[in-house]
Amino acid sequence: MPIANLTTLTATFAVFGAVLVQWITLHVPEPYMDEIFHIPQTQRYFNGQWTNWDPKITTFPGLYLIGTGTLVCCLYPLHFFYTFLYYTDVASTFFTLSAWLAARKQRYRLAGLLGGFAVLMRQTNAVWVAFIAARSVIEICLLHYKQGSTSKGTGNSTSLVTDILLVLQRAWTLRSALLRLLWPLISVVFTFAGFILYNGGIVVGDKDNHVPVRHLMQPLYFVLYCTICLAPAYWTPKTMERTLAKTLTSSLFKTASLLISLAVSIALSIFSGTLVHPFLLADNRHYTFYLWRRVVNCTPWMRYALIPAYMYSLLALNALFAGSCGKRAGQRPIERVLFATVAIVLIPAHLIEFRYYTVAFYAVFMMSSTPTVAALAVTAGLFVVCNALTLYIFAMRPFQWGDGSVARFLW
Repeated sequence: MPIANLTTLTATFAVFGAVLVQWITLHVPEPYMDEIFHIPQTQRYFNGQWTNWDPKITTFPGLYLIGTGTLVCCLYPLHFFYTFLYYTDVASTFFTLSAWLAARKQRYRLAGLLGGFAVLMRQTNAVWVAFIAARSVIEICLLHYKQGSTSKGTGNSTSLVTDILLVLQRAWTLRSALLRLLWPLISVVFTFAGFILYNGGIVVGDKDNHVPVRHLMQPLYFVLYCTICLAPAYWTPKTMERTLAKTLTSSLFKTASLLISLAVSIALSIFSGTLVHPFLLADNRHYTFYLWRRVVNCTPWMRYALIPAYMYSLLALNALFAGSCGKRAGQRPIERVLFATVAIVLIPAHLIEFRYYTVAFYAVFMMSSTPTVAALAVTAGLFVVCNALTLYIFAMRPFQWGDGSVARFLW
């Protein structure tokens, strides 16, 4: 895109965002929900009260230290909505994706610095910094393999196990060079690990309500959430046909075994890994409260009725990843590292919060094969409609909560 057009687009978005901020402030003049913790904490820092900490705040004080807004150039509803609230989400996403971009540009010191800021915004971003480091290791190893090989390198003809063994072998050979290059990212991860040992946990406040658990359904909620958010790309006849073709590449016995194993695994996850946080049942200001009561848990068997949707979402994601990673030699290990990262980030989370999925959503979107222009256009249009509805409901449809305070619907 020409610089002039990009500048015009950015300026237009900034003006539009400023108008929306003014509109939200006009109709919601008082701090709302988590803002009642974040704003006073920032004001304490402005007054030099550096040791005064609200025990209800669970995240690091990065948001209060930077005290600046971020230009948001994405219509993704869970990100766009919180642009107009003083939450950690926007800054968290910005620094995490910026660290990823810096690493892709081989600016590893900058990536480490940005990754450190990302962790200050949200602790689980340390796992994403580890992902960025792991991805960098894989890319460096594959680059050295191609340079030192007379063949065309790995490709679709090699197995995933072969690709992983190749990366491990090259990583061991290049261990000194990798440490010299990636120490800024690695140091962020190990520093945070030391913090966990010192602190006795990942959060810095309200530890009773943020205990790590084994929530096996979180990744399944996430994959279904992803495909629904990107429905014009995933829930279409063409994508379904591609998913079916990808699934049926093996013999009938292998395909049946895969589908049965997948269905049984999901059923077991539902049976033993469905956890319900008290906040999910008690806080009717969040849309997840209604999704849980009226969809996921409306009947004893509804959880199991969603198994086909979970299965399709997993298979469709895998097919679109294959369309992207399969075109680039040796990229399948990165896909597996991404899946592991998503699991590590989400499984310990007891509460179902869609905003916890934001970075993972962007990662999946960027690493899977690019949807068609038509699918992207329809998705953008749906996002605009969703943003307009949720912002309108938030600002113009308040209701009285049980304690008499003004309540508003939000993600």
